Amino acid sequence: MSNLLTKFKHAPVTVKEVKMNIFAPYEKAEKEALDSVIYEDDSVTVELKGFKLNQIHRDILDIATYYGDNKLEYMSEDNRASRLFSLYEVQKRLNYKACRNNKWLDSKFSEMQQSVIRITDKKEGNWIQFNIIEVAMFSKKQGKYALVLSEHYMKFFENEISIGYKPYLDQILNLSPQGRALARYIISFSNDFKIGLDKAMHKIGIKADGSSQNWRYNRNKILADRHKLKALNIVITKQTTDGRRKDDYQIEYKLLDEMNIYHPQKTLFD
Repeated sequence: MSNLLTKFKHAPVTVKEVKMNIFAPYEKAEKEALDSVIYEDDSVTVELKGFKLNQIHRDILDIATYYGDNKLEYMSEDNRASRLFSLYEVQKRLNYKACRNNKWLDSKFSEMQQSVIRITDKKEGNWIQFNIIEVAMFSKKQGKYALVLSEHYMKFFENEISIGYKPYLDQILNLSPQGRALARYIISFSNDFKIGLDKAMHKIGIKADGSSQNWRYNRNKILADRHKLKALNIVITKQTTDGRRKDDYQIEYKLLDEMNIYHPQKTLFD
């Protein structure tokens, strides 16, 4: 099997996907206007067409890539990652035991297939555009889903830093969507570091330009996860007793022992 598929097996999530808000810190499906900018800094612009992806989409991809069977890859010659997995596996990991049919999961695959991500290098003008999933299939006889990742996504993946957090996935899935987004963002760093909670919220796509009530709601969801986050070496502490301070919580992270981090030898536009 190729080095690319081996890398994907152990570390199937790119740092860019986590740090560029490709998966929003919410769960509700939301139809986006075409050419919606979801992330921008001095070097890149990330646009999304179709459905806005969120933490549920990332959860499903994580479960499929970490726990699904990759035996179809041995029949492929084009370095395309693929997985076989069951609705039961998704239910079990997400604790969605009441979901007894496939319609909900089918709709999530449809949303992912309709979501087109475009990443533009602002300095050079180079860009790449891709769907994450090319093929989604279900065999009623086998009771299995099959996912095939798209060719252009795999070209993007090959040239990016990627991370593997399988030993910690169940802990991540036990968090609120805001907490899951924060945890994935924090553990994508390859070193220990500190950051203010409000700044981290902005980084994961929770903007301060909405109502103050909405901002407090999202912050409180994260704060309610503090004990669970601590088990992931993400420690949130209050700095003072002055409730008037806007950013009064600090996050400190120490690199987890069982994280897999892969650095590419070159980038896509080299």
